[in-house]
Amino acid sequence: MRLATDEFLFERWSAGTAESGTSKGIENLSDLLQYFKRETDKWFPNAGLIVLFLMKQKNQDNYSIVKKVCDLDKGVASQCLTADTFRKMGAGRSGTRAVAHNICLKINVKMGGVNSRVYPSSPRWAKFFDRDSPTLHVGIDVTHPVQGRGGNSIATVVANVDIEGSRYEVSVKVQLPDQERLVYMADALRERILAFNEVNKRPPEHIVFYRDGISESEFQGTMGEELHSAKAACFKLGEEYRPTMSYIVIQKRHHTRFFVNDESDGIGKMRNIPPGTVVEEEVTSQDYSDFFLASHRLRLLILDLGLLNYYLGTTRPCHYYLLYDDWGCTSDEWQVGLGFYIIASFANELTFGLCHQYARTNKSVSIPAPVFYAHLACARASVHSYALRKKGDREVRQSELRASAEAPQMGPSIDSIGIIRKGKIGPVELYV
Repeated sequence: MRLATDEFLFERWSAGTAESGTSKGIENLSDLLQYFKRETDKWFPNAGLIVLFLMKQKNQDNYSIVKKVCDLDKGVASQCLTADTFRKMGAGRSGTRAVAHNICLKINVKMGGVNSRVYPSSPRWAKFFDRDSPTLHVGIDVTHPVQGRGGNSIATVVANVDIEGSRYEVSVKVQLPDQERLVYMADALRERILAFNEVNKRPPEHIVFYRDGISESEFQGTMGEELHSAKAACFKLGEEYRPTMSYIVIQKRHHTRFFVNDESDGIGKMRNIPPGTVVEEEVTSQDYSDFFLASHRLRLLILDLGLLNYYLGTTRPCHYYLLYDDWGCTSDEWQVGLGFYIIASFANELTFGLCHQYARTNKSVSIPAPVFYAHLACARASVHSYALRKKGDREVRQSELRASAEAPQMGPSIDSIGIIRKGKIGPVELYV
């Protein structure tokens, strides 16, 4: 071990050989992290702790062990990096500067930092981040086990803890396989509201749900069940607590593409539509309040020779459905709030939205940050589950039994919630 003057501790860790299994690797890593925490508190009492793992190559077993021990057992921030990537960055290879930049962004957030905030210059943007009337932005996603591996489905609910919408926390729930609806919505939302209230000393007055992963045939049932559970969660926090709620579904898998009329308006070799393009007429649904939004720019390919730089492929916009809204926002406000910029009449006002709040990049992404984080949380929870299964941990089996035994039973609800349609409100039969 070497104690460096630049506040780094160096140590070697081995996950263990096939003969020793993963248990010893986990035990060794737990002891090592405990040592790091003790030394950090001793020498740098005011500094945060993050452990950087340099791995010879990508290895799912080792990665899952690292994240399981760091996230679940010790509560220590970690960052994994392959030795090859590290060497390329040190040598200044083409394209690695952006990689190093993004890794620094990740590390800063994991240490509790904030990479960016949207400047509330636009009145419409300020409405979504008003300190006198705060909003909780919620991203929901459900992931299912790989066929043949067994296991349960994992649902994640991500929401901001600050009014500016730049810091997010997550609630993870385990439920029976192949259930697309969020079974423990009431518990998860209650946790997110309490976390928001703890930071801001007041609960949110508006809750906006961004829901991914449901098809049009599931709109009514899933929205109705989850909104009913959300209202029940708020009622449990106080009989007089009734924040407004809005429910927006995001669909990424479709075959709709848009192209510019004038190629001079396009971007890259493929002349793609510019980020921020919105389409809300002609090709939208006849029944629902929906729009298409292309909020991102495609990945830039930089060849080692440095001669050809161009953006790959054709931009695929996301399809947004506003199914429920008792806040009463206009369509323009929703589009700004969901994350793209509008060139105002003076051609110099750029308003940013949640697609620009994703902390791992300094560019806008294809979906709002809460949903993107919900995806990441599902992936990380799957890694934890994989590590527990690899170890043969009893907690996995116990969680499966609890998910089966505690799953709420279906029954008729008291109220009906109307789904927003063009020209009318359609009744929805709810079950919780």
